[in-house]
Amino acid sequence: MYVKNIFIKNFRNLIDADINFNENYNILYGRNAQGKTNILESIYYLLNAKSFRDNSYINIINYNEKTSILKGTVNTDNILNEIEITLDKENKKTIK
Repeated sequence: MYVKNIFIKNFRNLIDADINFNENYNILYGRNAQGKTNILESIYYLLNAKSFRDNSYINIINYNEKTSILKGTVNTDNILNEIEITLDKENKKTIK
């Protein structure tokens, strides 16, 4: 199984990111506080519908926004599955 791509909107400090991943390996690099761990957390959230850092998803939504969206394609045994998670500060979580 591997994540083919992910679209991230208003997830912590990631306002708008669209990332395509290599099947074999990927490297995230950057300065401190640029969002590397937030990318890893968004992938984890897409696959598990929960965070490894925070129990409340309301804290995951960017402070200035009302909703957060994660969309991704996961390849499992050559079967592509599209997952979309929408988080809303009004205590709504939608998973498609």
